[in-house]
Amino acid sequence: MEIFFLYNASLNKTYTISGMCDFIDIKTKTRLFELGFFKGEKIKVLKKSLMGGVILVEIMNNVLSIRKEEALCVQIK
Repeated sequence: MEIFFLYNASLNKTYTISGMCDFIDIKTKTRLFELGFFKGEKIKVLKKSLMGGVILVEIMNNVLSIRKEEALCVQIK
């Protein structure tokens, strides 16, 4: 199955996190893990901002907003 980045995902569709990209710094990676971004976790993109800087996601029954830079580090399938 092809792997995409979370930022390029379609709205209102459920995906599975397949990992994190290699170029992510440890501080950002730790923050994403604390928010529940684990390999195998289900995630759903709810909305994207008009300018494309922030996306709203649902993960582990929580609604979170993350920046574009963080979303580009999350790989989904």
